[in-house]
This record gives sequence, structure tokens and C-alpha cells, in this order.
Amino acid sequence: MLLQMLHTYCMKKMSDHRKQAYLGEIAKGVGRCRAARNVGIDRTTIFRTMRKDKDFAIAVERAEMEAAQEAFGKKKAQRERERLRKQEIKRRLGLTNRRV
Repeated sequence: MLLQMLHTYCMKKMSDHRKQAYLGEIAKGVGRCRAARNVGIDRTTIFRTMRKDKDFAIAVERAEMEAAQEAFGKKKAQRERERLRKQEIKRRLGLTNRRV
């Protein structure tokens, strides 16, 4: 009985507004536990909600995936900028590999 009351309280605490806020934090690339803390929810409530609400679990995974892809894209772009910068420095210094 007490466990059921606790579960009901936790589910009420996890409103749609908080779910959206949590997903927003995840989409920024924040980890699950830190995102829960930022929204004001205990991390165990998040995991319980994900077990009960499969749509929410899918949304969390999708947000994590998109955040990871965005982070990877930024790193890839940064590496490319660095490569081009080095290439430009070599060109200016006359260190390019020119065949005679």
C-alpha cells in the first residue's frame, strides 16, 4: 500500500511539463541524472517513468541520439576547420608538397 502511494506520488510529480523540460535537457547533451536534477526530479523517478511510459522512454533515447549526433557533427566540423587552417599555414609558408 505504501509503495503504491509512493509510486502514485512520483508519477504525479513527473508531469508532462517536467517530461518536456527533461527531454530539453537531454537534447542539450546533459546526462540523465544531471538532467533530472536540473528539472527537480529524482533520477529514480525518471527511470521508473521510463519503465512505465514506453513513449517517454523512446523520446529520451531519441533525444540522446540527436544530442550525440550533434556533438559528433560539431567535433567533425572542428577537425575539418583545424585541418584547413593547418593546410593554409603550410601554403603560406611554402611547405606544400609540390612536385617538380
